[in-house]
Amino acid sequence: GLFAEMDGAGGPSGPLGAVEDEKIFYQVFLFDGEQLVEDDASLRALCFSVRAFAAQELLGYLWQRDAFSVSVKPVEGEVPAHVGGTTRFGDNVEDEWGVIGVLFKLSKALSQIVVRLWDTDGEVLLIEAAEELPVWLEPESSDNRVFISNGLLQIVPLPSKGQADLAVEPSAREGLAAVRASSLRLAAARA
Repeated sequence: GLFAEMDGAGGPSGPLGAVEDEKIFYQVFLFDGEQLVEDDASLRALCFSVRAFAAQELLGYLWQRDAFSVSVKPVEGEVPAHVGGTTRFGDNVEDEWGVIGVLFKLSKALSQIVVRLWDTDGEVLLIEAAEELPVWLEPESSDNRVFISNGLLQIVPLPSKGQADLAVEPSAREGLAAVRASSLRLAAARA
């Protein structure tokens, strides 16, 4: 799946030094309506906005290892161009949750984004929310299904008779499109 392909996110190499290698990976995707935006100028502007937002939210926060940081990332395999980053947090899970908190707040503040994140152990949000999740959602079936949008954890459902357009194993673009369409429907229903 996607975990092993990105930045050595497949897990610690062994018991020695494993804790210091703990990392959280994050991707911020930009949309205009339902259309994914991948041009460099728009992503650079988003990157600036994400940095400014995070700087304000994390003002005075002392990081144990790496600070929250993002840059523009080009298309890589099936993953669209986006703004993304990696933060090493070692054994300080407060740093990991600081990143997660900023990304949830960011997704609420910027309604045109969808966020994807995971850590060295996998889908950290699924691990934390395990008791509230659908029974079919397992680590093996979660690739390109778990996102944050509008301040909410959003899960791409399995296809059903009413949702023939959903893939059993969605690509990154399919998962993003499904979450974005769902976010827009939720926003319209609230208006």
